[in-house]
Amino acid sequence: MPSLLVALAIAQTAPAVPSGPPEIIRPDPYAACVCSAAEPSGVIEIDGVVQDAELRIGPDGLSVLPEQATVFQVISSSDSAVTGTIKVYHSTRPSECGLAFDYGKRYRVRALRESGGRLTSNYCLDPRRADAR
Repeated sequence: MPSLLVALAIAQTAPAVPSGPPEIIRPDPYAACVCSAAEPSGVIEIDGVVQDAELRIGPDGLSVLPEQATVFQVISSSDSAVTGTIKVYHSTRPSECGLAFDYGKRYRVRALRESGGRLTSNYCLDPRRADAR
């Protein structure tokens, strides 16, 4: 009979199963990022390693602007003109579909070439951000 009492005591102290959706502990920083359903034309696929970053300083000379360039050493690219060391410009704010890259890691980045030749990227071009190796 003691084992029945132990089983009843355990059953009474077990936590209740929650009802409804789980509580959000931390909000998704990309929740405000809105991506178009249409695939843009002219996407360049780049496989490269992050070497450096170029920060943009605000007019006050102290603050860092949310747009920066990440410097990649290109391993391969779908565009034969994209070789060597390149800069890919992007926002760093998740709410603006920004990106973050880690130094020394290899990434597959999807970018667009602007009319002036500058390469830009954002979360919407490739939401599979876990593609870092």
